Amino acid sequence: MSKSLLGPGEGMAGHVFGLDMTRRVSGDDTNGAYFALEFELPPGEEIPPHIHHNEEEILYVIDGEIESRVGEETHKALAGACRAIPRGTVHAQANHGRDPATLLVIFSPPHLEELFERSAEVTPEEFQELAADYGMEPVE
Repeated sequence: MSKSLLGPGEGMAGHVFGLDMTRRVSGDDTNGAYFALEFELPPGEEIPPHIHHNEEEILYVIDGEIESRVGEETHKALAGACRAIPRGTVHAQANHGRDPATLLVIFSPPHLEELFERSAEVTPEEFQELAADYGMEPVE
């Protein structure tokens, strides 16, 4: 089990979709129930449309604002907004604003945690190949 209290900026670093992310809560911390990542989505950046075939996802906007697409619905999500993303659903996030947005993302079960841990060691192209092994599918 890791530290029970992490300070600002503490946690395991990784890279997903070209973005620096920090694991804030591990699957070990939750007896295998979920894990959580925190990251900043800079202005003009996006997480492209994709599907998680094995995990439920919760997205919480800590700071800033984003455009959040889940299925066919797209909404502006301001600081404090929270959104559930069912497994098997196409989703994407984008920051069209002028300021960075800080997001907390929770995955259950924590199957993708291993992908996150391995992501620091691979190129973006290798990440896409590796992601398929974890049930994560890019969507055009």
